[in-house]
Amino acid sequence: MYMLKPFFAELRRTYHPAVYFQFRKSSSQQYYNLKLQTVQIDNKQTGNIALHPLPLPNLKEVEPFVELALSKIECKDATIYKYIKLKVSNMYLCIENDLIVKLSELVGRSKLYCEDSTSCYVNDISSIHKSITAVPRVSTKSIDFLALNSFGIQLNIVNKIQMSLGCNKMAFSKILDYLFPYNMSPYMPMEGVHTKVSSIEQADMNENIEDALYSLLDQVTSQFLQQYYSHVLGLQVLVNTFAIQPAIEVGTFESEKMAAIVLYGCRCLLGHINMSPAAVEACVTDIFANQNMENIQRMRRHGSYHKSEILPKAITISSRNFSTGVPNALSQLIVKTQNGIHCDGEMFFRTTGKALVSLITRHPDEKSDSVEVAREALRRASLLGEPIKIHQRLTRYRNKYLGLRPLSVHESIGQHLLETICNSRFISDTYWAHVAVDKVGRSIVIVSLEHVIRINKCRLWGPWELDWVVDLDDITSMPKMNCVDLILNLRQSDTNTERLQQIKISGQKELLLWLHEKIEQAIIVSMEDKSWTITTNA
Repeated sequence: MYMLKPFFAELRRTYHPAVYFQFRKSSSQQYYNLKLQTVQIDNKQTGNIALHPLPLPNLKEVEPFVELALSKIECKDATIYKYIKLKVSNMYLCIENDLIVKLSELVGRSKLYCEDSTSCYVNDISSIHKSITAVPRVSTKSIDFLALNSFGIQLNIVNKIQMSLGCNKMAFSKILDYLFPYNMSPYMPMEGVHTKVSSIEQADMNENIEDALYSLLDQVTSQFLQQYYSHVLGLQVLVNTFAIQPAIEVGTFESEKMAAIVLYGCRCLLGHINMSPAAVEACVTDIFANQNMENIQRMRRHGSYHKSEILPKAITISSRNFSTGVPNALSQLIVKTQNGIHCDGEMFFRTTGKALVSLITRHPDEKSDSVEVAREALRRASLLGEPIKIHQRLTRYRNKYLGLRPLSVHESIGQHLLETICNSRFISDTYWAHVAVDKVGRSIVIVSLEHVIRINKCRLWGPWELDWVVDLDDITSMPKMNCVDLILNLRQSDTNTERLQQIKISGQKELLLWLHEKIEQAIIVSMEDKSWTITTNA
């Protein structure tokens, strides 16, 4: 046998089980997912189909007839259903009097579904002697969210003969009285009648799951009978307009589009995209539909959001110069460590550092634009053929004492310095602040919750060298200011190897005042996590 034409059909058969059930369980949570692919009820006596799902418009689309998703949390005192979602697809329903009567007679043979008239009379009489005061029932089960989607019913009636059930002891013995009242003939066109049950959502229900499902069934039955009486029996039905809930329009889920939106929102929140605060709020609101602008304003009024700190102009100017800004920024942005960047010897001219020599030949000073110089140097380095991979933004850090704050280039450079100086000696410290105390930016004071560190840049492309380091516990009093210096009083200890009594930091007055405030804050915050013992003199 030869294949004359290529076979473009699907070679692998798609398999969908008739019943799919998934159960996941942990120590406190349980998840249930039940899917019935298709359900069909045939009447072999008349040859009619009593119930079957309507075909989908798209042949390749697969949708289960009934799907139930449930999430439950088991606690010691209560059982909480986080959500119960029931999804029913469109169906075809054919009502036959003979079928209902025969089914009722078959089920009525069991005493389980029958009600004894004597026991019903005894229950009614005993209810008279009960107390009138209603005792509130405290339920240990609660349902946070219960939802049913909207679905349509293509209704058709075959028999129009009015019949009654022979067994009146059944709980649902009046089903024919609802569908086929006496002295009324239902009108049914040949194409049938289409009824639609709107979606139902309920939240914060303090009752059992059985009672909640019975209540849901009553609401569905009420909606169906209202349309049945109006379209089939031709009666004028008084409808409560407030009980009708609008249908929930749920669009098709596009995974690629949703992934792109979530990625864009994460980049906005992490500071990888420059945009105004109003645009950030609009972006967050579009991505997370449950986020409300009123909640954002309320949280801001209560001080839940940290206001971005305004740095002094002298600090921002010193951070833009060459020694402080360009090398530290490049060391964070470049993914692959470029050999020769921090070397000023022969190694500098062997690799990419040869292209970066333009930064030295340009004689960077306070007036030159360091950002443009670095951009030109990276362009020259890329022309050499060696690939240079860079990050889009600087590293974002999170301070556990201040929470998540907007991205600050100044704080990012300071924390990177604290992690990398002296072969990562202070990597375990918690960064608090840093400032360049000279105009050129080659001398920086870093304040952490453990140390106060001063580092100097002796060579242009060389590493940062440690000048001195002081433990916060060795500072005996709060820093003091005079006209031109910031003074730190120290105690004699093992960490203070040089036996210094005081350390003076010189610089501009505005910078020293800001540094004085940051050192005080670091001392206070560091003391909160320490335990102190009180000794009494006997």
